[in-house]
Amino acid sequence: GWSGGSAQAVDELAVEDSEAQAAKFILDMEDLLSKSKDLPLVERQQIFRDLQRRLHPDKNAACAEAAKRAFQELMQRKRSYLRC
Repeated sequence: GWSGGSAQAVDELAVEDSEAQAAKFILDMEDLLSKSKDLPLVERQQIFRDLQRRLHPDKNAACAEAAKRAFQELMQRKRSYLRC
C-alpha cells in the first residue's frame, strides 16, 4: 500500500511537473513576444489575445496551476508589449 512518504513523493513530482510545464509555457510565450515585438500594434494585440486564450487556466485544466503562473507572467508583460 501507499505510505505517507510515497504519497508525499508523488505530490512533489506533481509540483515539479507543474513547475516544468509553467517554465515551458513561459519560455514559449517569451519567444513569441520577443519575435513579434516589432510588429504593428494591431497585430501585437491579436497575438496577445491569442496568448491570453491559450494560457488561461480554464483552457488548461490538466495543468491549471502551471497555466495560472504563465498567465500571470503574461499579464505582467502586457503594458510593455502593447506599448505604441
